[in-house]
Amino acid sequence: MIFALSGIIVILKSENQSRRASKILRLALCDDDINFLEILKELTNSISASIGNGLGVEIKCFSDGRFLIDDLLNGARYDLIMLDWDMPGMNGEETGKEIRALDSDCLIIFVTAFSNYAIKASKLTMFRYITKDRLTNELPEALLATYDKQLFNKKTIQIKETNKSTHLIRV
Repeated sequence: MIFALSGIIVILKSENQSRRASKILRLALCDDDINFLEILKELTNSISASIGNGLGVEIKCFSDGRFLIDDLLNGARYDLIMLDWDMPGMNGEETGKEIRALDSDCLIIFVTAFSNYAIKASKLTMFRYITKDRLTNELPEALLATYDKQLFNKKTIQIKETNKSTHLIRV
């Protein structure tokens, strides 16, 4: 069975086959550390490819929050923005506030070296808060949850056990 919803093609197959969608997620990455920005881009591409399900990603990188905001003011729209908190000039908090004023639907993941800003970041209705030292462990789940939310408006629950194993449950 095939449905067309807002430019998204959803193919429903039998229960034992996967549901696929033809969709490109538009991502913006913003970090003042150019080397880390390249690492984040490569990791995001790698994880997105491993998720499969017809997921394509289009990634645009910014080294300054102001450049990202200017892009949004010029009409760019993103499904997900990954944003550093501690940046010179326009920091992550200021950038996040501007993003929210321009686009309430975009998901924001803060990717930062500082764990102590999570409560402040939550006021910006962020989607996730990942410290850079946990990036390789937590980014796969965050991208999968982004995919589910933006394509199917589904929720993914992450359960972490004490032995550090992680289970994902799609609701």
